Amino acid sequence: MKNFFFHPQPFLLLLFLKLLSFIEAQTIETDPLLATAIPMEEKGNCVLLSQTILINKEILPAGTTLRVLYVKPQIGDNEVRNEIIKKQQENAYSRLPTKYTKEESALVLASKKIALETRWSTTQLFKLKLANQNTTDLRLVYQENPESEIREVPLNFLHGLFLGEKSGKITVLAVERGSPAAYGKFIKGDLLTQIGTQKLDGTFVQLLKLYHEEKTKAETSSSRELLFQVLPENQESPIPKSIKVALSLKSNLLDY
Repeated sequence: MKNFFFHPQPFLLLLFLKLLSFIEAQTIETDPLLATAIPMEEKGNCVLLSQTILINKEILPAGTTLRVLYVKPQIGDNEVRNEIIKKQQENAYSRLPTKYTKEESALVLASKKIALETRWSTTQLFKLKLANQNTTDLRLVYQENPESEIREVPLNFLHGLFLGEKSGKITVLAVERGSPAAYGKFIKGDLLTQIGTQKLDGTFVQLLKLYHEEKTKAETSSSRELLFQVLPENQESPIPKSIKVALSLKSNLLDY
């Protein structure tokens, strides 16, 4: 009788490939679709935010120019590899020291090249691009005004809440599927009026400050719930809704 030996390498390789295909298939799914939820308008051959929004921990004010959506370039990408070679050649003929490592320089150059060469002219083009992205590592490049620097932010939301600020009110624009906010029954049109025991004044600046305070309290409570008072669309009285906070303080990008 032949001895049977289990070789883990093929199994691990198959598991890795399955995991890789699962990660690559991930998309940002929201209700309603993010492509329709972002408030924007066309002005001066540009696409601008028509309402202040909160993405990750960044407050993007109304009037911000939406420049491009892209997946952050990786060191192995051909474009980045070409930039590395180009930078090496430039350094060989220059006495000026570079501020970055080869990899950082290439990533910066690739990012700026994409941002500077792409500017949305219609909201339909922006929505089409967003709807066809098939990744969760999606970056939004934006510029608050023509004189400000070009910045980028990953498309992440507060426990799955995509929020907008307008006229002294903070409203849910969309909810990420499968997120803590979705399990908390938050929906488009919900108006946030209170977090924990604190009344909201309708600004993101205050919301973020109170969020950190109330989340810390929730993490030490038995229920681990972050409580809100929410005024649903077309209703007169607020109702309570809650979000289960994660075990780790670093579970959400807003905690960094």
